[in-house]
Amino acid sequence: MPRVLPEDYQKYKKYLESEHFLEWWKNIGLEDDESIYGMVPFYDKYCFKLNKKQKERIISYCFITLQNFMCRKKDIDKMLLFLNRIGYLYESGDWIIESGKSENLHIHMLVKIIDPKKHKNKLNIEWNKIFDNNITDKDFYKLSQWRKSKLMPCYEQWVNEKLEYFKGETKGSHKNKEELGLQGSFPGGGVILD
Repeated sequence: MPRVLPEDYQKYKKYLESEHFLEWWKNIGLEDDESIYGMVPFYDKYCFKLNKKQKERIISYCFITLQNFMCRKKDIDKMLLFLNRIGYLYESGDWIIESGKSENLHIHMLVKIIDPKKHKNKLNIEWNKIFDNNITDKDFYKLSQWRKSKLMPCYEQWVNEKLEYFKGETKGSHKNKEELGLQGSFPGGGVILD
């Protein structure tokens, strides 16, 4: 057991009686009779890093709409190029290009975003390269996510509802002016519920 002065035993008790701490102590090559003083901060840092690694970020699907209000049929190739360029941002997901009720084309995506903190910025960079305007300055980008709430269906049902939205016949009052038949999956694969 690591060495500690009797008057400090209570202060270090949680460490001295922890199997995890004692195992760590041996793994880093410290002898049983070495002093505990000065080692606790190193152990705490080790635990912090370990906990950070062990906390897996649960990636869930998001429903994103990108609408420029200026995109027409002549821009379909640009939209397809854009979708091709942003595939690396997603673990998996599906997309569709639609006309909506007017001639303005827009994109819907149901995706698992790999890096949510940088997603919108990276998406905007690619959009700007192709369309020469900024989706973050205007109301071009809408993201919705499932939230645990009494008013929302369960997660699986929410994802299935969004997938159903990709089918023209299930849109009701949101029916497209024209079905373009432009939909696909990102390189990581289509929407799959675990």
